[in-house]
Amino acid sequence: MGDLDQAVEHFEDSLALCRPAGFRPESAWTCSDYAETLSKRDDEGDRAKAMSLLDESLTISTELSMRPLMERVLDRQEILYRRKVVKGVYNRLLTVSIVPLPHLQPVTTRTAD
Repeated sequence: MGDLDQAVEHFEDSLALCRPAGFRPESAWTCSDYAETLSKRDDEGDRAKAMSLLDESLTISTELSMRPLMERVLDRQEILYRRKVVKGVYNRLLTVSIVPLPHLQPVTTRTAD
């Protein structure tokens, strides 16, 4: 799979070069690929950053009429959104309240001598 933390560093370096230089197509593709990497790594805050990067990529790709990238980004946004919804539902299902039932007596078992 590779070192996702190192990949994140490389994407940050790439964006630090592309954004100020005005390399908009490269920035758009980098944002998209970076978002995918963050999605795979899935550390704290990665999903929110990935969505932000996808928004940036979609803005640029729309302005430059980069249709294949636009479609790719829209697909990824939908996938990330669905993951968020499913994860939220799953987390709610895992939350269990323990309610004492006073009418139940502890069960003791006896073994044969």
